[in-house]
Amino acid sequence: MLIIKWEFVDKCNYRCSYCSEFHYGNKYPFPALNDSINFIRSLPKKETLIILSGGEPTLWHNFRAVSDYVKTQDHVTLASFTNASRKINWWNNNYDLCDAWEISYHWEYANQNHIFDILDLLDKKSITSYLHCMFQQERFNDIKLLHNKFREKKYNYSMFILKKIRQNIYTEDELLFCNYVNQLTLDTAGNIIKTHRHPEQKSITNITNFYNWKCNAGSDYLRIHPDKNVYSCGYKNDLLGTIGDFTILDSPTICKQTNCTTFDEREVYKVC
Repeated sequence: MLIIKWEFVDKCNYRCSYCSEFHYGNKYPFPALNDSINFIRSLPKKETLIILSGGEPTLWHNFRAVSDYVKTQDHVTLASFTNASRKINWWNNNYDLCDAWEISYHWEYANQNHIFDILDLLDKKSITSYLHCMFQQERFNDIKLLHNKFREKKYNYSMFILKKIRQNIYTEDELLFCNYVNQLTLDTAGNIIKTHRHPEQKSITNITNFYNWKCNAGSDYLRIHPDKNVYSCGYKNDLLGTIGDFTILDSPTICKQTNCTTFDEREVYKVC
């Protein structure tokens, strides 16, 4: 399986306090329609998951045209991150753009009722949804209440701990709660990502350090940035080209990083 994390734009209608200009700097335009379709057409004819990210993907005026093309490719599944800020009328008309939606809940902007209206709509339409709640320490009590509502509705969700975790400022109770939430049974990965990790990796929650392991990033996984450059992973170790001219690796590379950057990269096949 080929997994592509396509961060195709750095334009966003939010300015979250914990975010960086990489996601909202608006330095690069959206990819052209023909370039996008030609890129997808050039991919190997094997099971492929494309995850759109940004920025805010729903601002893309060519989203529908690209989605329609993907629907003609039986081997391609399309998912997208979103802050779900578009109005409910937009969602009523566009819920089918993707096979799965990954919604980020940003406390500084999100309207809880609106988010749940969208989740209810996606559930009614049998579209896979997954919600990432930003774990802001000052909203801990609100997060607990939101957690109970998610559990009641049985939606897929997780808590995303911000980089403050590296500064060890979260309390033990906060970390225990976040770990508990993230270990709850979720079915999204089974719906849109078929895990193909080596048995030696054990649990994905226990191992993130694959230094000196052989990794299929670059052959089973691609990372594309808003500048249209294609990399083997988020660390930009291997520049494979641009969306108009790139080469997929045909053999594993040796990982020289102490931690995988994202969940989907940790899913890439690795072996000691």
